[in-house]
Amino acid sequence: ERSTGALPFFLFLVVIVAARAMAFRLVPGSVLALDSAFYVAAAICLGSIAAGRMVALALTLDALLRLLKDERSAVQRAEPAADSLAYVLYFGGMTGALLMACGWIFGVDRMYDGGATPGVSSVAAAVFTVGTTLLVVHYAIQGLRLRLAGQSTRTYLRALALPGILSEASLMPLAAVVVHFYHDDNALGFVLLGTTYLLVNFVFNRLSRASAELRVRVRELETLNSTARRLGASLELQPLVEAVARETLAAIPAADILALTHRGSGGGDRLLVDCLDRERDAFERVHVDRGQGAAGHVMATGQTLTIADLAASELDLGPGSTGVRSWLGVPIVMYGTCDGVLAVQSRRPRAFGDRDRRLLESIALQVASALQN
Repeated sequence: ERSTGALPFFLFLVVIVAARAMAFRLVPGSVLALDSAFYVAAAICLGSIAAGRMVALALTLDALLRLLKDERSAVQRAEPAADSLAYVLYFGGMTGALLMACGWIFGVDRMYDGGATPGVSSVAAAVFTVGTTLLVVHYAIQGLRLRLAGQSTRTYLRALALPGILSEASLMPLAAVVVHFYHDDNALGFVLLGTTYLLVNFVFNRLSRASAELRVRVRELETLNSTARRLGASLELQPLVEAVARETLAAIPAADILALTHRGSGGGDRLLVDCLDRERDAFERVHVDRGQGAAGHVMATGQTLTIADLAASELDLGPGSTGVRSWLGVPIVMYGTCDGVLAVQSRRPRAFGDRDRRLLESIALQVASALQN
């Protein structure tokens, strides 16, 4: 019998929200949550209208929270606030409306007419029909939106749409089990099935994270190998500086600017700072006194320094640092003495993490060896 009370609505909502919380990224900027199977189960158990409202509510809140999180970590909005808010409303409302439409087209609201309980085959057919249609149309709409925004359709299909559809479709059998065994007076059974569903989501989430970390590690090793070859081929200072700058910016996508502080070829008390701005692809060289700014702090302590937000820090970067919000600098140690600093800068606060620190420290070791030569 179809449920109409508040408790069933709440139980389904909890599972959907929890599944959204375990979403993971297949490609940058796109989040995959394996929750569509439970949308379909909710549409059959609660009715397409109630389920559509639930999905619209859950996805709108989820998109809004992700938007606020992204806004807190950005220097400025990537797009106008009105456009971001419109996307939040579109994302939840479109999916909820699509679920209602699929339920109406395939008659899930008529499955319990007359008080009859549908058989296993009817439940399975409804779940797979509604689920397949929902996934295909949903990803087609998303693909059209991204295509209009200038993204490649082939890349979208290969990197997100096909993996997403296959991953979400793999949970449709579990959705059919939920529908078949669901009853208002058997909340424990629903909790057990919902927990199983979330455990599967958790496994997918961990596998995705492990795969992403492995890809990152492979890229790090490739970067260090490439950097070593480039630095080993540089016997003059200026080509060496350019090689360091370009290889490091390529290795750390979050960096907008690279700054290499060193003595130069002539020595002296003053230091040279060679900067490369990624956006302008232009080098700039300035002279600074020893001990000046954040780089001076690194040279004085011989320790890596991360500044999450320069606006809240007592240290400054000196001239030419307008607009920089986060900074990561590592010492360049030659003959047992810190004689330079390799630093990356970003116009976003909290841009650099532990991976960036480890990679920059490894590059700094290679830089030190090359500078000694």
